[in-house]
Amino acid sequence: MTSRYVICLNTYQSKYVLSQWPPLIRAAKKEGKPYKVRELASEEFMDFKSMTNGFGQKFSKNSENEKVVWSDIHVFRVKKDFPDTILYKTDFDSDVYKKIYLSSRRSYNLSEFILQKAYSTHPVLTDKTKEHLLELCDKNLIAKVHQPFYHDLLC
Repeated sequence: MTSRYVICLNTYQSKYVLSQWPPLIRAAKKEGKPYKVRELASEEFMDFKSMTNGFGQKFSKNSENEKVVWSDIHVFRVKKDFPDTILYKTDFDSDVYKKIYLSSRRSYNLSEFILQKAYSTHPVLTDKTKEHLLELCDKNLIAKVHQPFYHDLLC
């Protein structure tokens, strides 16, 4: 992430609600095309870690023997011509994909593995977190127009 993006978030996160962040993030890039922002609902997040456990080994190193940080991966790609290779990028702007080889003593077919959703239910807040949010509402640090949303949150 660029420092401009981080400054933008740090500056605006206390002044805007979450639904207003995507246009701010898109506008954070000074030159070139704006950032692409895809908003995801909790049911759209996928659990790649559980899928890799099905292979019987952890994929902590890529083809260049670099540590694979799964939470940093932005793009996955699998090609029909190379079924034993997962291509990935940690930067949307990069044209180069890094590789994770699935080859081992046993031959794997990616179609054997089912990618599951990361969340079966919506994430919930703790009672303490909701209490703190309601305190912010009481102090009018959260705009009145958004306060009903926080009062209706489930724990």
